[in-house]
Amino acid sequence: MITRRETHRARLACVLAWGGAAVSWELSTPGPLVPSLASCAAFLILATGCALHTRRGLIAELRRSREIAGATQRVLLRPLPGRIDGLALCAAQLSASRGAAVGGDLYEAVPTAYGVRVLIGDVRGHGLPALGGAAAVLGSFREAAYDEPALGGVLLRMERSLQRHLRERARAEHPSACPSDPESPSSEDFVTVLLLQIAPDGTVLALNCGHPWPYLLRRAVLREPCGA
Repeated sequence: MITRRETHRARLACVLAWGGAAVSWELSTPGPLVPSLASCAAFLILATGCALHTRRGLIAELRRSREIAGATQRVLLRPLPGRIDGLALCAAQLSASRGAAVGGDLYEAVPTAYGVRVLIGDVRGHGLPALGGAAAVLGSFREAAYDEPALGGVLLRMERSLQRHLRERARAEHPSACPSDPESPSSEDFVTVLLLQIAPDGTVLALNCGHPWPYLLRRAVLREPCGA
């Protein structure tokens, strides 16, 4: 499918190619210099106007894409409550890439019969593709956290959901490629995850799949990561 952005780029390339050919023809054709320069100036003004129009279209489309992605991310990353079962909570998301308003960070905390369960993760990449992986992991966690008595069971459910999402995306984007093929684009996608289970007595159980370990902050003193 040809996107609007590709259409703008193709239109700009055609205008620039036509303008360049016209200028070259005017300068290489024998005749008075002044009329040739006037024709070249007219062609350059026309090409500049078309380029500016195309640029404005691309910027507007990029702005719309960011607005859509931002709205989707706000739906996925719901604001955490200030407290859950006596625990104070606070969360923020910052993209590591400059200019990327939408990142692959994800987090959630839910009260369950097994204690407060917390998910912190990071999807490879940013933008709309990263939001798809985040949606698969978050949706699975929000359901499995209440059903699975063991934290490992929650992690297994999340892994299955992510793999299913990657297979479906690979089929949609690359119908001729095998999703299980090591060369398939989906084989390069991954999500790092840190799962925490905080029992009512304060005992913390953690499962880590490639994510940085949490730091312990006590009385304004920052300690080494808990799992280091």
